[in-house]
Amino acid sequence: MIGRTVRRKRMRGQRMSEAGWGELTAADTVRFERWLPGPQTRVWSWLVEPNKRALWLAGGDLPALPGEDFTLHFDHQSLSPTHEAAPAQYRHYARGIQTRHRLLVCDPPHCLRISWDEGEAGYSEVTFALSTHDDRVRLVLTHRKLTPPDRVSVASGWHAHLRILVARLQNEQPPTFWAALDGIEAAYAERLSGHDT
Repeated sequence: MIGRTVRRKRMRGQRMSEAGWGELTAADTVRFERWLPGPQTRVWSWLVEPNKRALWLAGGDLPALPGEDFTLHFDHQSLSPTHEAAPAQYRHYARGIQTRHRLLVCDPPHCLRISWDEGEAGYSEVTFALSTHDDRVRLVLTHRKLTPPDRVSVASGWHAHLRILVARLQNEQPPTFWAALDGIEAAYAERLSGHDT
């Protein structure tokens, strides 16, 4: 009986890992890993070029130098050619939102680190790290300095945005952001519960 339970948990963990679930690496840090079609410079362009980034995350020009501030423009409705109304709890996103950020590190085509506007909670940090392995590119996205109340929404949002990025890089039609987010928040609430220390 115990062996069966352990095996079931291990199998469930493997399925979740294969699905690309974000993992807590510290109480304030969530980490994602994705394997993407290369070359690395192509993937890098989807991180830094505003017209490409706007197709999976948010538009807005990056500044020329680290230490400078910039604005990201989120329009969740435009992340897919298929339009879907935002769920009731996200209606305030329907017309798009703007957030303030700071460029912390820009090392093409390997590492991009930016501050992330958490509203009243202050700023956290997001790092996109790229490396090439054979003909694929490994993207590691790490979001640090998160407060416990923000972890579920941040992890869910990145999961959905990364699903769209993967589709774009594989030349597939991406799901709508809301379809990509559907059910993810409840799953992350369960996965990340009990990690408040």
